[in-house]
Amino acid sequence: MEYHLSTENTRAAGRLIVAQVLVHLMREDFVAADKIFKEGYNYCERDECNTLMDILEGYDQGDAEQLNKALNSPFIKHMDVEFARMARSLQVSETE
Repeated sequence: MEYHLSTENTRAAGRLIVAQVLVHLMREDFVAADKIFKEGYNYCERDECNTLMDILEGYDQGDAEQLNKALNSPFIKHMDVEFARMARSLQVSETE
């Protein structure tokens, strides 16, 4: 992260924030995912931020429909293959 910031490559830093959020959610650690987002959202582009907010909100609320909609966004689908696969496997139980 520091390397990308030192070279002023904020787009790469933003992608790293997205990847870290996904990794923390896969570990079922919402608090860490939310913390990473809040610390690094200013490095993300608008679409990235909106998608991450939808992912985090859907995950936190147990709203599988919202989560799946956000995870199916073109932005997530066009990430590196490993992260796109990780996003596809991320799930929450729907609350009744």
